[in-house]
Parts: sequence; C-alpha cells; structure tokens
Amino acid sequence: MKQILFYDPETGRGISTAKGQAAYLPASTPENPHIETTEIIENPVDWIVANGVVSRAVVVTKQMVDAERDRRIAAGFMFNGKMIDFDQVSKENITGAGAMAGTALAMGAVAGDLYWHGGAEPFSWITADNTKLELDAASMFSMSQAAARHVTAGFMTGRALKDFTTIPASYADDDWWP
Repeated sequence: MKQILFYDPETGRGISTAKGQAAYLPASTPENPHIETTEIIENPVDWIVANGVVSRAVVVTKQMVDAERDRRIAAGFMFNGKMIDFDQVSKENITGAGAMAGTALAMGAVAGDLYWHGGAEPFSWITADNTKLELDAASMFSMSQAAARHVTAGFMTGRALKDFTTIPASYADDDWWP
C-alpha cells in the first residue's frame, strides 16, 4: 500500500493524504501534485515538499516573528550614510537628543550651528563604526525621526507577516524586511 501527500504547487505545503494501492491512486499533475512518502502523516499542513523531498514543515509562530523583528530593530539603521546603533541605551540617547534638538529648533536654532546644544564642543553622534557624525539641531531631529521610522517599519513588517494564515518559513529572510 502506498501513501501520498498532496501539496500546494506554489508553497509546497501539504494539503491532504491518500493511502491505497498504486493502481487506484490518481496521477500527480502540475495542478494537483503529490509525492509518495513513507512518513506517517496525521496532519498534512505540518509537512512540506521541497526539491522532491517530504519533510516536517517548520511551524513559525508569532513569537518567532516578534523575535526577528526585535533583532532587526536592535541591529540599527542607516542615517547620512552611517550605521546608527539602536540598542536600548542608544534608543534612550536618540530619544533624548531628538527632543533636545526639537526644543532647540523651536527656540530658533539655525542650520549649520553645531553648538546648538550649549556645549563647548560641536554636537556629534558616535556611529556604529566609532566615528563622529557632526549634527546640527535639524539633523539630530531628523535622525530621531529616522529612528522612529525604523521602528515603525519593523513593527509593520512583523504585523504583515503575522497576518498570513500560515506564516512563511522564510519569515527571517531579508526579502521580507525593510
């Protein structure tokens, strides 16, 4: 007796199974493909066919997507051609400096003024590669906005992935994320 797994031709995910003598089982077609398997399959959607091999599918959870989202957000973002760290301390520092820059702009800070913060040295941000990026108030405020967009993009992408009926096994691939 043979057992076959019918699967979705686009995703490779199992749809249903059939058991029987070979003569009585339907032929595999591109529209309704199936593959013979020796695995005992109780729930076909837990299985996937890739490159002619049947294997248990990775069941991706919403928590796995959240962890990938958080990892990508914490990895940082690009600003003015530089990678900006975005760990918890960096988030707090960017938030504080962005608020300070917004206040300075409201009080009349001018473009190009690197002393807008009231310090003795030009205002600069230490980037991920440990170089200084000098920023006037408008640029610092813009960096804080870029940080907010980075977080929003991560959350919106994660939300879209979690909205799939079945979260793609490739959820952590760069193609899904900004």
